[in-house]
Amino acid sequence: MRRMNKMLTALLLFCFLVPVLTPAAEAADNFPNRPMRWIVGREAGGSMERTVRLYEKGLEEALGVPQLVECRPGAAMQVGHTLIQTAAPDGYTWGILGMPHLALNHFTQNAPFTIDDFAVLAIVNSDPTLVNVQPETGFKDIGDFIDYAQKNPGKIRVGATSGVSEYAALWMIDKFKLDVAFVRYDGSPGRAAFLGKHIDVYFGAVVSNEELRDFSTAIGVMWPERNIAWPEAPTFDEILKPKYNMESPYLSSMRSLGTTRKILDENPERFQKVYDALYKVHHAPEFKEEVEKAGFTPVLTWVSGEQAMKTLRDYSDFIKTIVVK
Repeated sequence: MRRMNKMLTALLLFCFLVPVLTPAAEAADNFPNRPMRWIVGREAGGSMERTVRLYEKGLEEALGVPQLVECRPGAAMQVGHTLIQTAAPDGYTWGILGMPHLALNHFTQNAPFTIDDFAVLAIVNSDPTLVNVQPETGFKDIGDFIDYAQKNPGKIRVGATSGVSEYAALWMIDKFKLDVAFVRYDGSPGRAAFLGKHIDVYFGAVVSNEELRDFSTAIGVMWPERNIAWPEAPTFDEILKPKYNMESPYLSSMRSLGTTRKILDENPERFQKVYDALYKVHHAPEFKEEVEKAGFTPVLTWVSGEQAMKTLRDYSDFIKTIVVK
């Protein structure tokens, strides 16, 4: 009789537990089963929001739930970055990470996070530094520029767009001890100065320097591969590695998609599921067509895994040297 009572008790306990455990198991197996949100730390209508929206429809089809894009601008993207980094690690909050903004949040605004507090799906958008020169200089690549500037101190006038391209110009001036006249510009005034021939060399970016195409020679792009929009411009490494035995930093306005690092500890399978969906969307032919229509083909890229984290860490370390100086 006592044995029968024990068996009955165990059976009743099992019956009570099953309804409790089943929903949790189903929730884990069926992720995602509710809308997911994507935080953009910039104003609506800008290039960052447009970048995320390029993936919106494809991710909805791949994951089976709505993808909600939420613009939360403020403090040079620190508001958006904070919302992403502090989100619950359940796989329902993602967002766009901007560099060098994220590094500057930490080094100049005392943000309590670094790149290592995020889990990056991939770097999907990059507008790298592009160097254009006046055709009459005769420079064909950055090696020509360096050689001339070293042999003719004070003769070259260099301009750069503030921010990433400015960092690139200062890096080159410092690394090769160039004696040049340097002017920092806020965007379009620099290109106007170049078109007016007030400067000889201009450090800008692949997209914004498009208006210089018919009036300049592109002598270098600061990225691992040549850019589809400027195939004639060699990468910095093509020149620096064989001639100076050095590599350049990869300075660009980079946009990555990711979430809080905590997800890798608590829900790595959910991270992998979103990564797989994003990979599928990004590499689909119809996605490339939408990117072309949006005019984003020159900045489209894909760097994932440890290589993406290394690229972002190296970038952050470089920004630190600039801030310290």
